[in-house]
Amino acid sequence: MALGNMVQHKLRTLLTLLGLIVGISSVLVMTGIGRGFGESTEEQLATLLPNKITLRQGYSPDTAPVMLTMREVDLLQKMIGRAAITAVAPSKQLWDLAIKGVDPNMQPAMVTATSADYPLMKKLTFSQGRFFSAEESRENAFVAVINQGMLDLLQQAGQTDLTVLTIDNKPFRIVGVTQADEGMFSFGMPEAFIPISLLQRYLSSQSIQIENGALAVDEINVLAVDVERLEPAKRDIERILRLRYGLRAEQMNNFDLSVEGDILGFAQDFSNGFTLVLGGIGAVALIVGGIGIMNILLAGVSERTREIGLRKAIGASNRDILFQFLFEAITICLVGGLLGVGVSYGIGSIINSFAGDGSMVGLHVVIDLRSVFIAAGSSIACGVIFGLYPALRAMRLNPIQALRYE
Repeated sequence: MALGNMVQHKLRTLLTLLGLIVGISSVLVMTGIGRGFGESTEEQLATLLPNKITLRQGYSPDTAPVMLTMREVDLLQKMIGRAAITAVAPSKQLWDLAIKGVDPNMQPAMVTATSADYPLMKKLTFSQGRFFSAEESRENAFVAVINQGMLDLLQQAGQTDLTVLTIDNKPFRIVGVTQADEGMFSFGMPEAFIPISLLQRYLSSQSIQIENGALAVDEINVLAVDVERLEPAKRDIERILRLRYGLRAEQMNNFDLSVEGDILGFAQDFSNGFTLVLGGIGAVALIVGGIGIMNILLAGVSERTREIGLRKAIGASNRDILFQFLFEAITICLVGGLLGVGVSYGIGSIINSFAGDGSMVGLHVVIDLRSVFIAAGSSIACGVIFGLYPALRAMRLNPIQALRYE
């Protein structure tokens, strides 16, 4: 009966379904975008280490800023084995070094000077070769590790010998190539890694700064033994640096300690909140569609008043009338929900094709089977909630008055 009534009133049914299709597809697409963002974030955050501590220059209102140098690196390296620290790796990024085959005006390239423990901090994976060793760093060997972006750039420049990278007119032997960057804030920028011991004596750059005879660094990465001993490691680092800088008990730290585990928690909370907000926006569209259903069903009850009176006159109970109109509402909502699922898959495919894996933010829509079940449940709930009042109104009609209607 419900399907027959839908076919009989095609235009009204179409308008009703349109509101539902917009509502259901909005919910699915919005939550799909949120879940896609969450998956992309999780993939990027997978490269972060929950037991990694990053030390950077900080700012305090009562102390002068102090640059981080290789002296602090040496101090922290001496703590390995005596504190809850297992590795220390400084990092200095250089953007103005001349690299043969790279035009900085067309494609910027970065040189990162670091130590042999750097792969432990970034979860680097190699397509070729290896990272340079601690021995090569101590011996000031001219070795380099490049990423896939740098290798592609050298090939595009027509360089035939891909075992040598010329930096600042000095040949560096390429000992390894890392796979495409998949970490957070990594966009495939060409990058080379060289021993930090080479900066002070063998390379010239405006970014190289010497502080009291020691090379200044951008940050120092410290790896705690495990997550359980992260806080003791952080306290040990803070204590040794406060003694190093002569800070009194009432003075604030003039350095900054951050833990990547905190970034993980923040990013997950943000992703969940982002999905809820998008789902709420889609739910508003669904509510608007439900209100349209209620209005059209109320109009249908008014049109079918004589029919209701006739059914009651020949023995239909209030329960029969209630379920008749309620099932009509649920049927309409289910059909609209299924069509909304189909539309959402179509919209998701369009978004994924234009802003998929090739985009910088990796935007994509994820609509799985669970979402379909949620859409079906939402459709049924929408039919019950917004169809109940029209059904109750039809049930309460007086059969005598209904038969006399119009």
